[in-house]
Amino acid sequence: MRAAALADGVRPFKPTSSADTYRPLADQRRLFLARYTLNPLEGRPTVIWEGKRYYLLPRMAQAARPGTSNHGYGIAVDVWRASGARLEWLEENARRFGFSWEFRSGAEPWHIRYFRGDKVPPAVRRWKEAQA
Repeated sequence: MRAAALADGVRPFKPTSSADTYRPLADQRRLFLARYTLNPLEGRPTVIWEGKRYYLLPRMAQAARPGTSNHGYGIAVDVWRASGARLEWLEENARRFGFSWEFRSGAEPWHIRYFRGDKVPPAVRRWKEAQA
């Protein structure tokens, strides 16, 4: 996907950080606890985890409950600067490479996930063959 984007004149894709690709359970837990509190916050989104209600802190993006994150399954990546021409290219081409968005609302345009499983997308197969 990176090679195709470069060929189309789009700056290379990369993750926002090393924690925004595969995310071990300890990292998921740390991230979740940094974004949520047990202290009631009226009007804030909530999530139940380990039998307790957690409230999303102001100015924080939501995070999956530890153990349920697609980052933990190794199928999600947060794309650095997913906006402008890079986001437009992603919207037009991500599916060719087996990626889609989990959140239909567009709340996290940087968060893409791999959905093809064992079925390698034709665009990826052609690229691999060209590299051989």
